[in-house]
Amino acid sequence: MKRGFLKTPKANRPLSSDSLVTAKSPLETKNSRGNPPPVLERTANAQDHAILVTDVLKTPAIITDIPPTPSSVIQTSQMVTVALTKELILQNRSLTRQIPTPSPVRYVIRETEDMGRGLFATTDVAFGENILVERPLVVLPKNIGSAFKIPRSGRNPDQWHEVCMDEAEKLLGLARDRMNEEDRKLFESLCNISAEDPQRRPLVSILVSSAMNLHIRDASMAQNFGNGYVGIPRLGSRINHSCTANAVFNFDPDTFLVSYTATRDIKAGEQVFLAYFPATATLAQRRQGMGRYRFVCRCSACTNATKESDKFRAEAYTHIDNLVRRAMVPSQGSGPSARDVLAQALKLKDQLEREGLDVDPKFSEAPQLAEGAGYKDSHVGFGFRWKAIGFNVETVEYKNIKFQVWDLGGQSSIRPYWRCYFPNTSAIIYVIDSSDHARLTTSRTELLTMLSEEELKGVPLLVFCNKQDVQGAAKPEDVSEQLGLAGGETSRPWSVRGSCAVSGEGLEEGLDWLVNAIQEK
Repeated sequence: MKRGFLKTPKANRPLSSDSLVTAKSPLETKNSRGNPPPVLERTANAQDHAILVTDVLKTPAIITDIPPTPSSVIQTSQMVTVALTKELILQNRSLTRQIPTPSPVRYVIRETEDMGRGLFATTDVAFGENILVERPLVVLPKNIGSAFKIPRSGRNPDQWHEVCMDEAEKLLGLARDRMNEEDRKLFESLCNISAEDPQRRPLVSILVSSAMNLHIRDASMAQNFGNGYVGIPRLGSRINHSCTANAVFNFDPDTFLVSYTATRDIKAGEQVFLAYFPATATLAQRRQGMGRYRFVCRCSACTNATKESDKFRAEAYTHIDNLVRRAMVPSQGSGPSARDVLAQALKLKDQLEREGLDVDPKFSEAPQLAEGAGYKDSHVGFGFRWKAIGFNVETVEYKNIKFQVWDLGGQSSIRPYWRCYFPNTSAIIYVIDSSDHARLTTSRTELLTMLSEEELKGVPLLVFCNKQDVQGAAKPEDVSEQLGLAGGETSRPWSVRGSCAVSGEGLEEGLDWLVNAIQEK
């Protein structure tokens, strides 16, 4: 059983430079190297396939290799996209890095009693450890009709859908024909049990049976090409569904890699599961989604489902958001006490565990909220399962000022939850790895998206360019330009400063600036 289009992405620190850039001391900055990020050269055996405009396909596109240098250690994805987006993706130097395969191999694929093939752990896998890392076989627009502007004129909705599926089958066939023999055999062996007519369109059936949503942004001039992208995993396609999953997947657009990470301890011999459907879906909604993929889930959350459990799932996000707001109120005066917040968090914890939702990063916030409210208790520890890859909260005292600091993970699957913390924010500290030039484009996009939120209007921003001790690290003046701050951000006080978290250099100076910015606000 595989995840399809209904699946949503789930539910990571030399010296201090004397050169710094702030909004109050404007400085015209230019890239000291004077050159744009390098674009990876194409190889002779990896030419793009041009998709030309026809009576049906009204948008030109390409099928390209990502990355363009296939080898025995670098898996290649066949991607259907537009040329501008391809060039944007190929600016990432991280694409050609060797895939970080866990050693020893932690999985085996074998037959199950009632789920077809599944992926099983061959060793104990601790929470937060990667089980498998791979590059998708195929990446293509989520909505073929929208991407290629397939005409609707003269066709009813069913007829238009049929035309779109026929074109998708052709595109997948072209992508398959570009694969090496090993990838082609793997692609054709994948499960095709979807309701999309596997006899007539076997490749579309594989797509619908296996596709996962990927967080890929098109180039600015090619926005909304197909309303996003989906990918067909390799071995990840063998990971079956459970509403009480023990793993999540995360796609990194900079490396074009999908990692599958344990969300609880997995014993050797246990099957690895992903949740294909939103955590808040009721039993009826999950069953409806399963129907498209022709399977029925028999996990404890399904077999023990009640009206009460359905109601809890449907309202779970609201419960968490309400608790976030309560915990942000100081535990004095009319605000809730830390013990009250903790009591709610513990009650919520029990409900989440019964539903198998305690591993979702959104739902693991509750106990940390109690900790952030100032209550110290050994029972709070359960909520720090996501500490390494999700959320942290700590009260920090600096120069007689207490900061309640919410440390939010940077994984793409975590970023959607940032907005839970926007209300009542006094300042933003944005930490980037200044030695990783390939990720600066992503850092810029995420930062500007966050700063556009109304709740963060005018909030002071401190950017730490971390790892200044690493040779070749970008300097603050270069980073301020690449992040779009220099000469462009005038709605808030901001500062970009070099730092080294290992030695602590640069941190105190940055906090001094932040304290002054908050007090002057």
